[in-house]
Amino acid sequence: MLYVRMLFLTAISIYTVRVTLQVLGAMDYGIYNVIANVIASLNFLVATMSSATQRFLSFHLGKGDIPAYNRAFSLLVWGFIALSVIIVVIGELVGPYFVNNVLVIPADKLHAARMVYQFTILTFISSVMMVPYHAEIVANEKMGVYAYFSIADGLMRLGVVLLLLFVMTDKLVLYGGLLALQGWIMWGIYFIYCKVKFPFCKISFVKDKALAKELGSYTGWNLFGTISGMLTVQGQSVLLNMFFGPLINTAKAIGDKVYTTVVNFSVNFFMAVSPQIVKAYAAGDNARMLQLGVKGSKISFFLLAVISFPLLCEMPAVLRLWLGESEVTAPMISFSRLLLIYSLIVSLEPPITQMIRATGQINRYQLQVGLWTLSYIPVAALVLWLGGAPTATLVTLIALYLWVMVIRVRIAHKTVGLPYGMYMNEVAVPLVKVSVTLALVYKLYPYLPLPGGFGGFCAGFAVALVLALGATWVLGLNRGDRSFVKDIVRRKLLRR
Repeated sequence: MLYVRMLFLTAISIYTVRVTLQVLGAMDYGIYNVIANVIASLNFLVATMSSATQRFLSFHLGKGDIPAYNRAFSLLVWGFIALSVIIVVIGELVGPYFVNNVLVIPADKLHAARMVYQFTILTFISSVMMVPYHAEIVANEKMGVYAYFSIADGLMRLGVVLLLLFVMTDKLVLYGGLLALQGWIMWGIYFIYCKVKFPFCKISFVKDKALAKELGSYTGWNLFGTISGMLTVQGQSVLLNMFFGPLINTAKAIGDKVYTTVVNFSVNFFMAVSPQIVKAYAAGDNARMLQLGVKGSKISFFLLAVISFPLLCEMPAVLRLWLGESEVTAPMISFSRLLLIYSLIVSLEPPITQMIRATGQINRYQLQVGLWTLSYIPVAALVLWLGGAPTATLVTLIALYLWVMVIRVRIAHKTVGLPYGMYMNEVAVPLVKVSVTLALVYKLYPYLPLPGGFGGFCAGFAVALVLALGATWVLGLNRGDRSFVKDIVRRKLLRR
């Protein structure tokens, strides 16, 4: 269901962007996005608190301690209310000056821009207040419900855009207002569902200093890790701009779009396995937790490899179909391919990190990983200063992330007892076998006797997909994994 959700929302997003641009026009669309991005820059706070929320709720569910679960949920809800108040106060103090004096907005659009700013704050607050209820659904592993709600959210956003086709008022203001209304409607849906399905989870005034301190410490260290990752991403863009100018930033931005779309496949899988890892640790079932973490890491990589390999082989054709023949440049192709390789390494991390997060002991982990991650900026700057190409920044990032992955496994070994041999046999060795095989196939791919044109693209994509599936099935999965997959398919066919 999570994969269906992702594919559905991706299709809606692609169509919605196109229609919104047509309906609002380039000027209004640009105004809305620049204002929305000002508020969206605070999303790292939401991501940090969302991670903490899911961990604590899953942990207490795994222990079967409903009173502690209720206390944690109540504290988290009050925490999000406090965060919302802080955002509103800061937003109202700083935002109007920013809109009036910093942003470049035509005088006849200034009033509309101010209105949109207010609506954007309301929209962001609804997303903040939705986090504990979203986390509650995930912690209780109601993935189908979460998928349905996400699809409903996407359809409502599409409805907002289509409604603009039939109105003659200021479409920019109406668009902002309708999105704010839609956000709060979705919050209401989440709230009512959780209230009905999880009656044991009630909001109350809680005085639990120990739990509050634990929540604060966990969130603080998690925030450090999030900020270090964000600074790395933003720093790379700044370095590329300083050394090569905005055109390279455009090529990198296209690669980022490809990366974001593809990496969602492994994110969806991890969302399904994440609460189980925490619950297994809370229940004292360390063997199951380790198995989930190791299997999750391996499966995340192979799911992404099967999707990424055809894109690597056919990237020039994919970008031409998406952007148009005249828009595609060589740097776009290079950045997109390197970011796909980077996404494969990134896919290994979440299950391992979640095992460490399950313990709540993340200070050493976040400190070491965060400092190594931040070291990327001076290293990348040195590479460019020595005459490195723009893509050298990504090669450096891939190499650093591989090393940081080693650090993660070492910390998991010390924190949760992850055996090195288990990770090597279950993940590292199969991964290397499949990667080396696909790298050789990639080198030979241009010599395949494929027809030209769109038919050749389809044939090449299909061939690359089959080869990736074959390499994963034969070299990546062991006998137990293959039997497990066969059993699932057999049960599905019998059920039908």
